[in-house]
Formats: sequence, C-alpha cells, structure tokens
Amino acid sequence: MSSDTQNQTYTFESEPTSLIDIFYKDNGRIYSLVSQIDRGAWQERIVTQEKKQKSEVVHKANVGVTRALGSEFSSNEGEDITQNIQTKTAPFDDVVLNLLEALNLRSKMELPGRVFSRMDMLKGTIRLQNFRMISSIFPILKQNPKLFIEELKALDLLVPRIQELRQKKKKTREDNMKLSALEEEKTRLQKFGKEQQEMIEVVSSMYKFFPSGIGFELFLKNGDIFSGQLNPENLIDSEEVVFANYGESLPAEWNVLGIIDYIDKEDTLVEDTTSPLKVLSQFSGTIKGMLSKKTIIGTIIPILIYRELEVPSD
Repeated sequence: MSSDTQNQTYTFESEPTSLIDIFYKDNGRIYSLVSQIDRGAWQERIVTQEKKQKSEVVHKANVGVTRALGSEFSSNEGEDITQNIQTKTAPFDDVVLNLLEALNLRSKMELPGRVFSRMDMLKGTIRLQNFRMISSIFPILKQNPKLFIEELKALDLLVPRIQELRQKKKKTREDNMKLSALEEEKTRLQKFGKEQQEMIEVVSSMYKFFPSGIGFELFLKNGDIFSGQLNPENLIDSEEVVFANYGESLPAEWNVLGIIDYIDKEDTLVEDTTSPLKVLSQFSGTIKGMLSKKTIIGTIIPILIYRELEVPSD
C-alpha cells in the first residue's frame, strides 16, 4: 500500500547583515550591561515555528473488481495539520549585537574633550604589549647581557683587534693612529655598555613588579593614545595564536567599546610618601611608562574589540 504526502515548505528570508570579527569580549560586563538595559540577561531563547502540511485522505475500494485486485485510490478530501516546532538557540553573539544596537554608539576617531567614567566607542589602530613575555626576559637579560647590549657585542669584536696591534713589534705611524682610535672607541663602548648593564641590573630587580598579561595601546587619528589591559580569558583566540598571527600590531583599524578615563596629571603630581600603597601605585605607573615611548593621555577598560568584515558579493 502506498500513500502520497505533500509537505508544504516555507522559506524564511532575512535581510543581509554586516559581519564583524570579534577579537575580545568581556562577557561578564556585556551581560551586566544587557541586564541593566533589559532588566535581565537571557541565556537562551526558544524559537517557535509553525509548519503546515496537507494530508490526503486515502480510500480503499471494497466492492467489485477493485476489491478483488486490492486497489486503492485517493480523493481530494484532506485536512491541514499545523505543527509547532520549538527550537532552543543559544545567544552567542546575539547578546553583543543587541548591546550594540541598544547603545547605538557611533565609532569615534577622537573625543570632544576630557572625560571620566564614560562608556564610548573609539576607533583606531592597536598595538599589543606582551607583559608576560617581557617579564620572563629580564632574568635571561641579567644572566646574558651581551645577547642584548650592542655595545658589549662590539666590544668583544674590538678587543682582539687592539691586542693584535699592541703585540705588533714594529708599528707604523698609521698603526699607532689606528690603535689610538680603537682605544678611544673601546673607552666609549665600555662606558655605554656599563650604563646599559647597570640599567639592566636595576630593571631586572624590579621585574616581579611588572604587569602581567597583555597590555594594549589604542592610537586615534588625531594622535591621542589610550592604554588598557586585556584579560587573556576574554580573547577569542589564545595568547599564542594572537601573537603568532599578528605580532604586536593588529592589522587595520578596530572598534573598542570601553570605559574611558583621562589621566588627571594634577593628581599624579601629588606625592604621598606616607602611604606605601600610593608609592607602589606610582611605581607601577612608572614601570608601565618605561615600556612605552608614547605619551598616554588616558586609560580604557575594554568591553568589546571588533572590526567590520568585508564580504565579497561574488
């Protein structure tokens, strides 16, 4: 016995949307903000979809020849059957997109003025700072300074040449002039090499106070620079993958949603030697300043870092 069943299918059309490549997202802060906006952050949603199908009524012949042959036929009679199909969907980046839509912030290339405790979206280039790697280098640097100090490397090449000229029994006028010049160069290299080595000794003794994790600097088009710290757990890729793919500089420009505070220079000039915590805080800031040659005008606590993707139509 056979029966024909025809299922009615529906095509759900959606408007084309731009795609984004998320580099960093602080889920804790994102859900906190969404819950404040919507009075509760959803973890999953249930999508209900109606599906209709046409069921034909099959009639069997009970009389005459048709009964003997065991045939059957279908009529046009039928009924519509409606089914409700419920599907659970995890939010994933829906939460991010909903937050961006709710905030409706335009990416800014610069800020209009000095701000504090301001959540905003900035756009610029990003340079990463691998503080963990820098901290791990200092013990090696202290043990093998010649690997990192160019003056000491040059000195190792220069000393044999000086000794060779000194041991020469009959020196010409040119030999003496050359030896004198090499001795002056040796003195210069020894001086700068010693200064560099002393600096390494000082810095190496402080490496335990260096920040850990990943720092970053956001460069705006007008020259302003903001610094921040990335929690490795909030990176979409692991630290190893990030630095293997990008090195220290991320390609192109990125949007950074975060909490912005300008650095209050007047406050940093106030010295409080009676508070050990204040001294340590200033000391930590000094160390961070040593790792950047740029003037940082403010800090940003990153919530979301992403870039727009170009998707070809063909």
